[in-house]
Amino acid sequence: MFVVWAQQFISSSLASSIITTPFWFIILDRPQWKFYFSSKWIVSGLLLSLVGVIILMSYKQGRVGTGSEAMQTIAILAMIAGSFLWVAGSLYLKSRPSATSIYVSTAIQLLSAGVFCFLLSYFSSDFGRFSIDSVLPEAVFSLIYLAIVSSLITFLAFQWLIRVQPPAIVSTYAYVNPIIATLLGWVFANENISSAQLIALAIILTGVLFVNIPRYQATTSKQ
Repeated sequence: MFVVWAQQFISSSLASSIITTPFWFIILDRPQWKFYFSSKWIVSGLLLSLVGVIILMSYKQGRVGTGSEAMQTIAILAMIAGSFLWVAGSLYLKSRPSATSIYVSTAIQLLSAGVFCFLLSYFSSDFGRFSIDSVLPEAVFSLIYLAIVSSLITFLAFQWLIRVQPPAIVSTYAYVNPIIATLLGWVFANENISSAQLIALAIILTGVLFVNIPRYQATTSKQ
């Protein structure tokens, strides 16, 4: 919700750089501090991926923010607050796991978010500006895809991973999102990929690999 609202006032490039920063997991996940900070691979990998994301989004064409300077500042703060709350909630669920299955937990969270957004739209008078006749078939298919793949399947995977892996490592999925978006834009929307973007993609993938090296080393040492 914070992301959708904020992108009314700031560019997509800036928004992507803000939300693809999993450092909150390292800062807030105190029980894992020894593991995180004792590994040069994790710290350097996160920093390297962040640099790659900034380079990638700097060379990606996106809509320029249209809000005033004050609204852009508020939008940036809102996205930072949203990232903080997302991480805090994820760590809370990890430290106090529910007795229910991840399927029930995921369903409750998604339904709660849907009800909240519905009420927010109602009190914001969005329904008065909505017309079913103006909805394109492409929008319907996109909504179905996002609901099934992006929300249901992806969120289920995140809920499971956050229980069995260190959160900072799980959060590196956020660094992969810009890569997928860029490649899909190249394949389906005929968007050009510059040499700088290719270099940025390589930097991001290298950073993600660095972050996961300690887990690979721990797995091989047990064998």
